[in-house]
Amino acid sequence: MTKQARYEHLVQSDGDVRVGPDYLREVVAPFADREVGVVSCFYRGVAQKNFWAELEAIGAASDFLAGALVANLPGEVTFALGASVATTKPWLGKIGGYEALADLLADDYEIGNRVHKAGGKALLSREAVWTMYPAQTLKSFWEHQVRWARTVRMVRPASFFGLIFTHGLPLALLAAAVAPGAWMKAGFLGGYLVLRLLAAWTVGVWGVKDETLARKLWLVPLRDAIHFLVWLAGFTSNHVKWGGVEYAIKDGKMREVSAARG
Repeated sequence: MTKQARYEHLVQSDGDVRVGPDYLREVVAPFADREVGVVSCFYRGVAQKNFWAELEAIGAASDFLAGALVANLPGEVTFALGASVATTKPWLGKIGGYEALADLLADDYEIGNRVHKAGGKALLSREAVWTMYPAQTLKSFWEHQVRWARTVRMVRPASFFGLIFTHGLPLALLAAAVAPGAWMKAGFLGGYLVLRLLAAWTVGVWGVKDETLARKLWLVPLRDAIHFLVWLAGFTSNHVKWGGVEYAIKDGKMREVSAARG
């Protein structure tokens, strides 16, 4: 498809992404600066009325996007967010084309990171998109979350280990367990709740206007508890399940192991 494209700008998105009327104008505008090589978008969730779908949307809006904002503090990032990615033919050619990304687990991360290493700017657009979260089971939710966790560990191992300092709930529980008095115990737990919910609301509700998080903000602590277990599971293997197939990951590339059962 790239070879058939008539124009310089190339825009890709996941099949479950929905965009607004100003989307193309906003994602293409930064390319007026010829040093810009890739632009990707924040996303808000549209979840079906299903507990696990809503919990996944809450996690993305309250935690994942906050991490991307911190990474963006210098004014640009070193990766791309996969929901929607725009680039140009010249920059894509400098990193080997889409062919070079075909077998990679983290192709969205890699397209931004390779453009960055090639001397280009990787930017986050001010235009957010919507991504759909379909109904799912506990098993599919867990496999999806663990795949994400292992993806992050394999592309940014030091950063993934450092996430221990962002797990406020287990750290607050640990502090409360060793605190000498009831007031101090309550202070640690109350401090976690206030700061965590405030940060989630600021980024997810006020920032990207995620409607699922706005309705279910109270689920954030439960999501944090589950996410800590997901983080631990991220260390246990280099295998992931995707589309009903199990893959082993080596040097960032996927190798099919077997068709996943169940």
